[in-house]
Amino acid sequence: LMKSVQFDYERKIRYKNIVEKAMDDTALIFNAAKQEDRVSEFEAFLNQSLLNFYQGDVNFSDLNYFQANFVDPIKIEIVEKYRDNDVAVHLAGELKKATYIFNEIKLSNAEIAFDFESIYKNYEDSSNKLNDLTLKLRRKFDIKP
Repeated sequence: LMKSVQFDYERKIRYKNIVEKAMDDTALIFNAAKQEDRVSEFEAFLNQSLLNFYQGDVNFSDLNYFQANFVDPIKIEIVEKYRDNDVAVHLAGELKKATYIFNEIKLSNAEIAFDFESIYKNYEDSSNKLNDLTLKLRRKFDIKP
């Protein structure tokens, strides 16, 4: 359990680092284009994506929020509209790495949850057996609970 918690924590840090760098890159791409007065549809989309992300109820510890409100929308838009843009393709590649880590985290947490449910079930079964045996012993020796 300790190893899985540590590994989960490390993956979450990697995910956050990749996404935060992608967010920084997104802002830099837009700002560079704005300074050169050449904001394309792509740069405007990136800027709007950042604005949309921060206008929501941002919980910086909620990876689902990052994935649903930043990573997925940008990745989808790039695949649908900007596959011929090298900067967009690079950004999509980074977001794909983040998605891979995000999915690993979800899968790992589901497996850990299943393990805990199994442990709980075993504990519950053992506890019930112990209670039954305790009641039998109390009755046998006429001990009041």
